Amino acid sequence: GYLTRVEKVGTLGGRRVEAAWEYDAQGNVVAQWRGDAVKTGPNAIDLWQLSFDNPLLPTVTTVTDPLGADSIYTLDRDTTSRKPKLVSLSGSCPACSTGPNSTLAYNDSSHPLRPTLETDARGHQTSTTYDAHGQLLTRTEAMGETAERTTTWSYDLTYPALVAEIRRPSTAGGASERVTTFTYSTSGALTQRLEEGVEMPGGAYSLPTVFTPSPEGQILVVDPPGFTTADQTLFTYDPARGSLVVSGRTDPLIGTTAFGYDAFNRRTSVTDPNG
Repeated sequence: GYLTRVEKVGTLGGRRVEAAWEYDAQGNVVAQWRGDAVKTGPNAIDLWQLSFDNPLLPTVTTVTDPLGADSIYTLDRDTTSRKPKLVSLSGSCPACSTGPNSTLAYNDSSHPLRPTLETDARGHQTSTTYDAHGQLLTRTEAMGETAERTTTWSYDLTYPALVAEIRRPSTAGGASERVTTFTYSTSGALTQRLEEGVEMPGGAYSLPTVFTPSPEGQILVVDPPGFTTADQTLFTYDPARGSLVVSGRTDPLIGTTAFGYDAFNRRTSVTDPNG
């Protein structure tokens, strides 16, 4: 079944609805809110509502935010499947990395569901290119303008789905760059993320974050730059679930949070350090 409600249970038995959802007959989310078990309840807040021109295969979706403002998404479909692609957005979408009142073009015939050009309401354009696997190679913002900036991605030779390096312009200007490099184990588990470059006013920097993977490829330890091991975050996994499902997380200065699941590995509880 679909997740319908997330509740926080206090040590004294008090309960709070952190999130709740309502679905239509086709399984589409039509409402999301928090604070109450039902969206019309006296404590319900942050109500988002969705409507569809065709619930089974929508081409126009209207999203109404908690203030009653509508954003309208116009969708198209892949010619050989039911997969959707966003063609235009009327209104705002803070969560979808697309500017208000934007239109998108799909000009890569090898990857017809990948947008290649986005034009916002002011006419500013962002272009993107992809490799043979459909993964992002370049993203050029403010294309053709004095503020134009390009970010590039490259990928691991052994595991081409994994990002090896991201390069973006530095705030220092000129030819300076900010580079993020990812290192992986022979089995493809992330072992280090290195941030290097030159930024103003601090100058050059090199900041490694080290990851310790388990034999199953899950992250056991995250060690950010500095402070030796005092700022590490630790993870444990349930051996009864193949050591693939996280059972606990220990954060510095906070303590351990425990996670519970049902027989289908769906999360059913989160117990923070306060119990």
